[in-house]
Amino acid sequence: MACPQCGKCAEACEAGAIKQNAKGVYMVDKKLCTGCGKCVEACPFGLMVKAEDKETAGKCSACGICVKACPMEVLEIREED
Repeated sequence: MACPQCGKCAEACEAGAIKQNAKGVYMVDKKLCTGCGKCVEACPFGLMVKAEDKETAGKCSACGICVKACPMEVLEIREED
């Protein structure tokens, strides 16, 4: 499941480390992220993650790697109006 860019993670981030870029994709600023995990708790889709061995949280950034790697060619990145 891909991140629908709902913004719940950004709302929960007290450090202000999650912001929308020009294309509307919420991105985690690793320099500002404190690793508190509140964004992980706030994500209603379970797509915001923080591995125990990582200092910061992460999520889908709509980079398209999964689209290129999909052997069935069923994935795509679309820009919504």
